[in-house]
Amino acid sequence: MKVMVEYSYLVLHLPRGTTRDAARRILTEHAEYGHWELSKLRLYADGSRKATLRRQVIRQARTPLAAARYGVRPGQGLAGANLAAKTGRPPGGR
Repeated sequence: MKVMVEYSYLVLHLPRGTTRDAARRILTEHAEYGHWELSKLRLYADGSRKATLRRQVIRQARTPLAAARYGVRPGQGLAGANLAAKTGRPPGGR
């Protein structure tokens, strides 16, 4: 089974007066407390910086047991389970 890795991104613009030490502290705080990792860092000619951070999006895979518990067929999603709870009919039922 091949797993596709998804990332969410955060772009930080650091103004030109920001020192290297201050930029390092900002990026370190994001890494430690927000679980971000540095993807790209660009230093512009005027001294400003653009940092692109990323972190992995973790999606919980639906197990067959959970699908059976909520009355959801594989690939249907929870919308069908919510509809079944409102109508009193099983999802896809007649």
